[in-house]
Amino acid sequence: MNNLLYATKADGTPSAFNAPFTYVGLKSACRLLTWVLGIAVAFIYYKVKGRHFSFRDYRRESETVTGPEGLTAFVLVRHYIPVGLSLLVMQCGFSFSLKYIHPSVSIAIFTSTVAFSYLLSIIFMKHKIYLIKLIFVVASFTGVTLIAYDSITKVATEKPAPENATDTLTTTLASQTSTAASGSGSIQTDESYIGIIAILLSAVGLSIHQILYAQAFPSSNLTQASFIMMILGVTNTILFFPVPLVLLLNGNETVDLDRLEYGILAASLICSFLVGFLYGYGLGITSPFFMSLGELLSLGTNTVIDIQTKSDLQVTAYQIAGLVVVAVSFFVLIIPDEKVSVPLRSKRKTSVELQMQDVQLEKRN
Repeated sequence: MNNLLYATKADGTPSAFNAPFTYVGLKSACRLLTWVLGIAVAFIYYKVKGRHFSFRDYRRESETVTGPEGLTAFVLVRHYIPVGLSLLVMQCGFSFSLKYIHPSVSIAIFTSTVAFSYLLSIIFMKHKIYLIKLIFVVASFTGVTLIAYDSITKVATEKPAPENATDTLTTTLASQTSTAASGSGSIQTDESYIGIIAILLSAVGLSIHQILYAQAFPSSNLTQASFIMMILGVTNTILFFPVPLVLLLNGNETVDLDRLEYGILAASLICSFLVGFLYGYGLGITSPFFMSLGELLSLGTNTVIDIQTKSDLQVTAYQIAGLVVVAVSFFVLIIPDEKVSVPLRSKRKTSVELQMQDVQLEKRN
């Protein structure tokens, strides 16, 4: 839905919504309703089962996701705010990248989240090192490099070199006039490197978010996941609200209310709301690597939408090769560790285990 929201029309008319940071703020505000949805789901479930629904018990169960002390200022600062800030980095980077590169390219690079998560898990969570997965981590970054190289060099190959100084001035003025006329709702391919940097920061942000989330909320049910997302929505809205407000007041972000397609905006926010609700629940019952499967589906969907809505989209051999390498690497990295290889970093035996081994050897002798 982000793709359709930022898309330039077929007749060249720019999108009426040129406010990526405002969109992030709206998504954070929408997630304030996740707990309400959780209450509605729980209420219906209890009624269907013929059981009594207690809001007090529901609230208590929600608050104790981090421990019996419930939601305190210390818990808020230690658990919720770091998780929320990493989520903001991810959302801002992704939304900002759409100003400079096509969504299909953003998603393709964004799938490197799995590789970043694997490396961060090794560094901070002492995850076992597997040779095959390390190889495909390198392969994943190689695929990202191919896609980035294609996006950056495509403009240079498409723009003819001017023959003289007059042509240079004419080309520059024409380029500036075209950019001003089209608005920033169109893709600014001559600055695609900005979008690539933004989406890489977004991937790192999501990787950090997944690790922090797993450490702060190691297990959570649907009730607790909806509460977590609501608190993250509250903290992120309060902390982030001044940013889009200042950008809108300064004119750095614009929203044409007369031409704005409210249906697409509403559908996009609803999808974001449901993704936040389900993603938080998924992280509580399974691994972040498994939850990343949705990124491949998103990659395919956005590629199809790009082909249908972007007249300037050209798929090259570099981009196809990069997509294939990233997709294959993605699948290998989400395979359970015990299915792929023997770990390079073996677990050290404790002193008790060494003593037991010595005793067994003495008995044999």
